[in-house]
Amino acid sequence: MQLRSKLFLGALLIVLSLSGVYFTLSLTATNAIFNRYDNLVQRQVADEILNSLAEYYISHGESWNGVEEYMLPMLSQRPQRDKRMARTTMALFDEQNNPIAAWPRGAGDSWRNIDFENKGNLIPIIVEERQVGRLWMMSRSPTDGIRDRVSSSLLDTFLISIVASTVIAVMVTYLLARYLTKPLLQMAGATREIKKRRFDLRLPVQSQDEVGAVIQAFNEMSEALQRGEQIRTNLVADVAHELRTPLTIIQGQLESIQQGVLPASIETILPIQDEVIRLNRLVDDLRQLTLAEAGKLPLCLCPTDVTALLRRIVEIFSVESELRKVELRLTVPEAPCWITADPDRLTQIVVNILSNALHHSPDGGTVHIGLQNGSLQKWADGNAAMVRIDALPAQGREPLAEGMVIWMADEGPGIAPEQLPYIFDRFFRCDASRDRESGGSGLGLAIAREYVLAHGGAITAVNQQEKGSCFAFFMPEKPPAAMESSP
Repeated sequence: MQLRSKLFLGALLIVLSLSGVYFTLSLTATNAIFNRYDNLVQRQVADEILNSLAEYYISHGESWNGVEEYMLPMLSQRPQRDKRMARTTMALFDEQNNPIAAWPRGAGDSWRNIDFENKGNLIPIIVEERQVGRLWMMSRSPTDGIRDRVSSSLLDTFLISIVASTVIAVMVTYLLARYLTKPLLQMAGATREIKKRRFDLRLPVQSQDEVGAVIQAFNEMSEALQRGEQIRTNLVADVAHELRTPLTIIQGQLESIQQGVLPASIETILPIQDEVIRLNRLVDDLRQLTLAEAGKLPLCLCPTDVTALLRRIVEIFSVESELRKVELRLTVPEAPCWITADPDRLTQIVVNILSNALHHSPDGGTVHIGLQNGSLQKWADGNAAMVRIDALPAQGREPLAEGMVIWMADEGPGIAPEQLPYIFDRFFRCDASRDRESGGSGLGLAIAREYVLAHGGAITAVNQQEKGSCFAFFMPEKPPAAMESSP
């Protein structure tokens, strides 16, 4: 059943239910009013007749002789409500419960055959605290005709109200159903288009209610699917591009050896081996990055002295920095700074960022490596450069736990502001013209980001005010996994 049909059926049921309740309550209230009026009138008539009969009994020496003729003038003055009525409506009984009079009497004594006990009310006649007889009155309502006419009028009003309410409900339901189903039908059509991999579709949000929230969520889903599809397409293209160069070199070398152009010597085989090593490194980097993005990266957490780790890395890079004529300047506290981390992953983070800084530093430049306690925000407040967080931690915000910030700043050309949001994307290079020999594989910073997030930290990249760029990342004292496992 369609939604419109359900709305129409629901509106019709509501109209019928409310009309039925209204009719029932109105009829019940009307009957209650008429019943109260009938009881009041019957009590007044009965009291008047009982008083007359009691006075007659006393004035005639405690005798009922002639009472039937006495009551006729008084009863004849009352309007006859039922013109068809020729049957007895009142009867008088003496002290011995013998019927002695009836009004109207009718023909003969047929009135004596009435079932007085079940077809009316027997009211005692009390004189000086003594019952001298009983008055029987037929149970009848003086407002029966009016009651029937009012009930008929209520029924007519009820039927008219049902028709009018149904027409109004149909009109309102039609407009409401059109308002509700139009965006749903649009969403159904857009969903079928998304099934055809058209992820660029967006629906207009025309309300701020639940329907608008659903459409907004649908648009966000479409945007996420489009972004995922773009990432997948770029990944395939980037991987194909990264594999093409080494495979071309290997193929060219092997064909030259097969054709006898080059001898099968160590000198001709070494380039093939170099490219194979690079391919293995690229595949391993992609595997590690995929594990990290999926949240399945294994971490060997243990207490790690970050100060000693940074000093060891600077010592390893000292030879390369001298060849590049770049000074490495380390600023760390004298005392050890301990955190719970995977020392191999932490080393990889620093090595990837530091290698990138050395590649972009000019001759005679300086690369600063620093360490300080606190959060990224505290580190940013202590620096003149404006910090822009480009990769938030796994929880969606920077952790509130204690930790420290490791930062590295170079004196290179810096990063274009429009490229900062993508600096940690896989295969991203600021200079698209740089090849893999001079610009690397484009996975180093992406791996660094995922390793930081795996520890529950945060990472950012900023430009310095004068020249160069600065990379900083926050490492908590204990990653979330270590906190959950600790007693």
